Amino acid sequence: MTTGHVPSFDRGIGPLSDVPVPLRGNMDLFPTPDSVFRKFAESAVVEPRKRKRFLSLLNLFGITSYAEKNRQKMISLAERGINPFDIDTIPNNFSGIFAEFGVSILLEKTNESVAQRATKLIVAALKYRRSLLDDVLEKEGRGGTVIDNDRNHNLFGRVANVRKTGLKWRKDIRHCRNSAHIVVAVDGFFYKLPVIDDNDTMIAAGDILHDIDSIIAAAAKDKNPPKPYGLITTNIVKSSAGVFYADDLDESIKAIDEAIFLIAIDTVRRSADENDAAQDIHIRNHHNRDYRKSLQLVVLQNGFSGATFNFFAGVEGVLAATFASWINSHATTIPPIVAAKTQNRYSKLNFDKIDFGKLPLAQLRVKVAKYSCDFPLIKKIDAIGKDGIKRLNVSPDAFFHAAAHLAYYEKFKKIPSVHNLADIRGIKFGSVTRYLTTTGEMAQFLESQTKPALLNACRAHKEKIGAIKSGDNPIHYAYYYLYTAIGFKPLLAIMLFRIFVPDLITKHISPDIWASNIPALPGLYCLGRFGMLFKFARNNCLAGHYLLFPDHIKICFLSNKKSFLESWPFDRALNDAMIKLKQILS
Repeated sequence: MTTGHVPSFDRGIGPLSDVPVPLRGNMDLFPTPDSVFRKFAESAVVEPRKRKRFLSLLNLFGITSYAEKNRQKMISLAERGINPFDIDTIPNNFSGIFAEFGVSILLEKTNESVAQRATKLIVAALKYRRSLLDDVLEKEGRGGTVIDNDRNHNLFGRVANVRKTGLKWRKDIRHCRNSAHIVVAVDGFFYKLPVIDDNDTMIAAGDILHDIDSIIAAAAKDKNPPKPYGLITTNIVKSSAGVFYADDLDESIKAIDEAIFLIAIDTVRRSADENDAAQDIHIRNHHNRDYRKSLQLVVLQNGFSGATFNFFAGVEGVLAATFASWINSHATTIPPIVAAKTQNRYSKLNFDKIDFGKLPLAQLRVKVAKYSCDFPLIKKIDAIGKDGIKRLNVSPDAFFHAAAHLAYYEKFKKIPSVHNLADIRGIKFGSVTRYLTTTGEMAQFLESQTKPALLNACRAHKEKIGAIKSGDNPIHYAYYYLYTAIGFKPLLAIMLFRIFVPDLITKHISPDIWASNIPALPGLYCLGRFGMLFKFARNNCLAGHYLLFPDHIKICFLSNKKSFLESWPFDRALNDAMIKLKQILS
C-alpha cells in the first residue's frame, strides 16, 4: 500500500454504521406487532373466530410482547443510523456456500484482450468510487423523494465474514474506507496492486495496464501450484471460518480485506458461450475468487466479463445491476490504453500463516460440487419484450407474474404460490423484501382465463406493489420481529402460525416460484446465480431473476435439483404462456 494511506476498518452491521443517518419519516417504518399480526391474520386466517383466537394466543403466550422488544431494538438501531434489517440476513439453514446467496452479472461481450478489458473495468470502477466519494453521482429518486444512496459505499473496501456459533450463523463486516489498492487474482495466484497514490489520485491507466500485463505474465511463469485460498472462501465451515477470525490474521488476508475490490482474471479455460462464461464467473472458477468481498470484477477469455457480488455484505441485485451498467458504459468510452514503461508496483500474496494441510479441502470441494450445476440457466424469451407488453396496456411486471402463474398452472394443474422479491431501499434502510403475488384475482384468472379476469389480476398486482412499497407487508415484519434470535418464543410462535395457517410454509415462506425483477440496463447480458443449484428451495420449485428488455426477456431460474430443470423447460413454458396472454389481451 502506498505510504500516504493508513488503512482503518469500521466494523458494523449496516452501511456506514458509524455515520448517523436520519430516519426517513417516523416510526411508522416499524409498525407495532399488534398491527402486524392483525393484518397477517386478516389475509391468512379466513374464519373471524379462528382469527381472534390466534391473536389472543399470541398475546397469552407472550409472543406479541417478545416481538415488541425486538421492535424497540430495531428502532434503537435505526436511530443510530444502523440498518436494522441487516442484523440477521443469514438464514439458519445456510449451507456455507457463499455463491448460493451471492449474485453475478454477465456483461455484453467485447473484442478486447483480457488485460485491456480488465484495466478498463478497473479504471471505470475507480471512477465510480471517486464520483461516489465526491457525491456527484446522479441521485436516484422515487415519487419525488431522493432515495438514500448509502448502500453504494458497500461496493468498495468491504468484506463479510460468516461463521456458525451454536445453531446460528453470524457475520462480521469489515469496511476499509481509505483503501489505496486492489487485489488481482490470476488463475489461483493473488497479487496486491496499488491504484491510488499519496495524493488520493488514481494511478494512470497506462501504469495500471503495465502492471496487469506483468501480473498475468508472472502468474503464467509461476511453477509453484497455487494455494487453495479461493476454495476456503467458497464453502465456509468451522475450520475455514477460523482462518478469517484469527487473532493473528494472515497478512495476505489483511491485504484482501483492505482492498477496494478484487478483480479476477481467468486465463486457463476459454468459455464456449454465454452460459459457459456465466458459470465460470459465478461458481466454476471458485479457486480464483474471494467470495467474502462485496465486489469482484471478473474477466475471462473470449471477450466475456462480469462481476460477482456478496449479498451478505449489503449488495443486492438492483444495486449490482446499476453499478455494473455504469462501469460497463464508462469502460466502453475509454479509448485503447497503451501500457506505460514503468517499474512493477505489485506484490504477490503468499498466505503464509494458513496451514492448508489442516483444512478439509477434499470435503469442501465435494460440497461445492454438490451445489454446482452445468445446466444452461440463461434463457431468452422472444415471444414479447417490455415495449410489446406496454402496448397491451398492462404492467410488464404484472404480465410476467401472470405468465409465471399460468405456466405453472398449465403444467401442474394447481394454483402456485409465487413470490416477488422487491428492493424497497427508499423506505427501509436497504431492505429487500419478498411478498406473495398470488392474489385472489390471479387465482380467478387461472381458473377462467378471460380478458376481464386477466386485467383484474394485473390491476391487483399493481395495487399490491404499491402497498409493499409503502411498507405494508406484515409477514416481512413478523419475520424480523420474531426470528432474529433462536429461542423458545420464536419456536412457539412458528408452531402457532402453522396451526392457524396450515399452508404457511408453502405459501408465505417457501413458494413454488421466487422471482426477482432486475432492471435490464445497458451493457447487461443477464444477472443470476449462474451454475448453481438452490438447495434452499423445496423440491419442484424455481428461484431466480428476470430482466425485461425492450424486445425480449432474459431469465435465470434455478432449482434444488438439476433433474427438475431438465424435466420442465421453464423458458418454453413462459414463452407459451406469454403467447396465450397476448392472445387473451388482443
